[in-house]
Amino acid sequence: MKKLHRIWQAALTGVVLYVAVYVVLSLLGKSTPSQSGRFNYPPGHALTDIEVWRPKFVWLKVQLDPNGVTQTSANFLGWLFLPLELLDRRYWHPTQPYFEGQHATPKETTVP
Repeated sequence: MKKLHRIWQAALTGVVLYVAVYVVLSLLGKSTPSQSGRFNYPPGHALTDIEVWRPKFVWLKVQLDPNGVTQTSANFLGWLFLPLELLDRRYWHPTQPYFEGQHATPKETTVP
């Protein structure tokens, strides 16, 4: 019983530290320009069309490739804090579009 209590205490401490470190990194973060992949030039180069929140030292990029498939890339901290960063971007620091009507499909918005 005592061993189970220690395990729960260690797990809870780990979760609290994980969230606390992310909160500090998020407080030190800033918004930066990025590409959603919704607006592309003919060879497939994406136009900078959004502003995303980036916690300090954490890099995570989610965008559409020219075929409309979602691509995700990140550094080590981006993968480590992926769940918290996605929650952060959804509820506290939402992605800001630069242009109107960004809910169109990639084929409709491809620049000729």
